[in-house]
Amino acid sequence: MIKRRKLFQELPIGGYIPIKANKFENPYSSSNLDGNLESLYNLFNLVDYIPIFADKYNTTSYSFARTYTNIVNFAIPKDKISKENFVLAKKKLSIEKFTNISFGSNDFYLVEANPIDFWEYDGFTLEFSVGPIGSNSDYENTKLEKNINLQYENASIVEIHRPWYCPEIFLSSNWGVRGWKIGEISSGTNPNDGYLPLVSTHLILSKFIQGKTRDTPYLVAVISDIIPESPTEEILKNKKIAENQLLNNENILNTSKNQEATQGKIDLLSK
Repeated sequence: MIKRRKLFQELPIGGYIPIKANKFENPYSSSNLDGNLESLYNLFNLVDYIPIFADKYNTTSYSFARTYTNIVNFAIPKDKISKENFVLAKKKLSIEKFTNISFGSNDFYLVEANPIDFWEYDGFTLEFSVGPIGSNSDYENTKLEKNINLQYENASIVEIHRPWYCPEIFLSSNWGVRGWKIGEISSGTNPNDGYLPLVSTHLILSKFIQGKTRDTPYLVAVISDIIPESPTEEILKNKKIAENQLLNNENILNTSKNQEATQGKIDLLSK
């Protein structure tokens, strides 16, 4: 089994995000069908923006869910295993999507946290060994030249689960998206300026901030899967069609007011 590489990113000091109970408590989930949809929406937004491949945690304005959905729908698998993985990915995407919700400006998908009541916990000490990119460490970081140990007091780790996400597609070989170069989604290494270099998998929360114990936990670090080189095949398309699609897409970007219009080249797939 291929080991999934992990990038460990701390948030910049002063940029920690408070995790307030009134925003996240009693979220809707597959085991809590009477839960609060707005709490689910807040959790989805907390983890949906694609992280930037850098030493500190920051995000793009692009939605992971929408970018991933377009990749799944428009990928062209070239061998049996890749085809099976993309069939599975399309099936998983049939899990309910929430639309026309009064408090949300865009559609959103089911995201679950473990523990579900992650804003309430008895904190303990967490330690992580983090090494340079390409090292054999459990966690990597773009700035490091040697392994270091990071410690957090009064902390907890929260696992993020997306039931509709199929990471196996990025472990497949022999697939592409028409008109996209090899590695344009993710190079799998550093630097990595692909459209989808990372997907967040764990949040590190702590109540011990700058030498003081707080009543509210704060998001202090994020662990993400490093997406391997994707796509792995280059599938050419007619140059004239590509130029027309680019022109149409630029017109959409200039007139649309919602966030999905910022998807740039991702939106070319839907034309």
